[in-house]
Amino acid sequence: MTRARLERALWLRRERFRYARWRSFVKTKPPGNVLRAKWYELYHEALYERVRCDAQLRRVTGVSRAGVELVKRFEGFRGAPYRDAVGVWTIGYGETRGITSRSHHVTQQEAATMLRRRLDRDYFSAVKALPTFRSLTQNQVDALTSFAYNLGGGILQRGHTMGDALRAGNMKQAADAFLLYDKAGGRTLSGLTRRRHAERELFSR
Repeated sequence: MTRARLERALWLRRERFRYARWRSFVKTKPPGNVLRAKWYELYHEALYERVRCDAQLRRVTGVSRAGVELVKRFEGFRGAPYRDAVGVWTIGYGETRGITSRSHHVTQQEAATMLRRRLDRDYFSAVKALPTFRSLTQNQVDALTSFAYNLGGGILQRGHTMGDALRAGNMKQAADAFLLYDKAGGRTLSGLTRRRHAERELFSR
């Protein structure tokens, strides 16, 4: 269990305990009791916070269909193994893990399944490890997962413009940071520029 996941679990546990405590206090006092009124107020405050916490933790559990479709659009589909621009064997929608010249051909459906599994396992987990993950929306998570799939999960670490902006909770700066990463080999590539704009647009919705 990552530190961020553990912190979220402890946070939710505290809120649930607070809710149960005030609820039990309300039940022990008769109507009209001075403390009952205060405890009733605290109980409802804790109930609201518990519902909000539950919803927030359930809200983003992986990459959504919109996130998968975004990656598919820019990666493009190839059913047979091929060497990418830097000579790495690739198949489907940019899958490289375990791919060789002898890998079996895949259908678009098989490639989409491979892509979702890879995004959730290797790249959504990098987004989820961010200390500000709880404040991110599904669209922001999808955009960042696509970004990390293209550039590597390390791009979200401290010391990178995007990673620093996210850790500071500066979402406007994070949105603008997408546009800084559209170069390869020192040259601006139109395909990367289009992808960065699409990710930024999704992030900002």
